[in-house]
Amino acid sequence: MRYRTSRPQASQLPMPGMPEATRSEVVSRWSVAPGQEVLYIGKVSGGPRFGSMGTVRNVLDRKAIVDLPGSGIWHIPYWFLGLPRVA
Repeated sequence: MRYRTSRPQASQLPMPGMPEATRSEVVSRWSVAPGQEVLYIGKVSGGPRFGSMGTVRNVLDRKAIVDLPGSGIWHIPYWFLGLPRVA
């Protein structure tokens, strides 16, 4: 018997009028710097909107302080941040 250690990748079906799915790179404290643009990829009730773009104000050990226009300044853990892909 063979066991798989990884799951097969699921793909999104393309549909007319829908933009292609984009993936962002997960960040750490060493991959971001103050002034850099980041993408919020968290889904927390009462938090910023998913997909919000913001600017890093300060880098801390486990979180970054991010200025999200329209939402204010948030302390966001790195696992909720991504680097936007350049088109």
